[in-house]
Amino acid sequence: MQPNWVRCTYLGQKYGLDVGEVPPPPPLNAPSTVGATAGDSQVSLTWGAVSGASGYKVYRRAIAGGAHVQIHEGTGTGYTDVGLTNGTTYGYLVKAYDSQRESANSTEVQATPAGATVLVPPAQLPTAGLSLLLDAGNAALTSSNGSEVTLWRDASGANRNAMSQSGHGPTLISAALGGDAVLRFDGQNDYLDLPAAFADFTGGMTLFVVARPTALQAGSKLLLLGNGAGQGNVALGRNGNGAGLQYFTTDSAGSYGWFGTADALTSNEAALYTVVQAGGGANASVLSTVSKNGVAVGSGTVFVPPVVTRSANYIGRSYWGGDGYFAGDLAEIILYNRALSAAELGAVHTYLGQKYGLPVQ
Repeated sequence: MQPNWVRCTYLGQKYGLDVGEVPPPPPLNAPSTVGATAGDSQVSLTWGAVSGASGYKVYRRAIAGGAHVQIHEGTGTGYTDVGLTNGTTYGYLVKAYDSQRESANSTEVQATPAGATVLVPPAQLPTAGLSLLLDAGNAALTSSNGSEVTLWRDASGANRNAMSQSGHGPTLISAALGGDAVLRFDGQNDYLDLPAAFADFTGGMTLFVVARPTALQAGSKLLLLGNGAGQGNVALGRNGNGAGLQYFTTDSAGSYGWFGTADALTSNEAALYTVVQAGGGANASVLSTVSKNGVAVGSGTVFVPPVVTRSANYIGRSYWGGDGYFAGDLAEIILYNRALSAAELGAVHTYLGQKYGLPVQ
């Protein structure tokens, strides 16, 4: 539909009427919350949608000199600029438009693409069966202190990077725990997705999570793997409204094997939470134990989950609408697709306890 001022002008001219001087429509707002994430020879841009806009234009300049040049036009609220020179800093502006108007330029954002740093597990960790290694310090390779994290790179060698859409990513906070970085989740809508993977836990499972909750959200999940509710689930999170943890898995029929622990979650207290699950055939009932700082806080019988690729995998989010989002800091998540030996558990506990200044036994 044409705007009112266009229709008035048309009718006035058609019938020789004096409709007066019709003001132009109000200007479009400039795009806000523009973000730039540097990668290897590329920069990924995101921005907030502008009410009334039908599209957006992106302009780039090399900071060393030169004017902004338009490089993209489209309807989406994101664009990846590729083929850039690593080590060169680029500045970007975004402008909204419709059929009649163009907004002012957004605030310029800058980014410097660089070759990807190769991530490898630290020597203190066993590598056999290592399926995921997320260290908040590695998020600083693509995000700056205080900025949103939309990419958390996996250092296990399996390239299972955690990702988030703009506006839903946690915040990188440097030197927040034992001198190391954390990712801060707001408890409202922050979470990360993991790629499809994590198929076979017949050799057992060992999970380490270094976390510091700032508020205890009912039913919130630290890690949730599966294909939806009751479908190949492996999950660790808060046990309802209590201060204990809950660990559960599901079998091929969708039945749940689960248990709750003694009180283990305290607001603003950092801790290392560990889950060790025995191996066995798919759907077998096996023993699992959850510990806090190396001391067992609960155990129970769960299912060895079916061997299936899991493609709905979350950090900080649940499948169930009544559950809250995780609120607090995550410093490290390490996952193995086997049950580690007592000696291996001790080595990982010592490493993480020393790294983050935790009283691990």
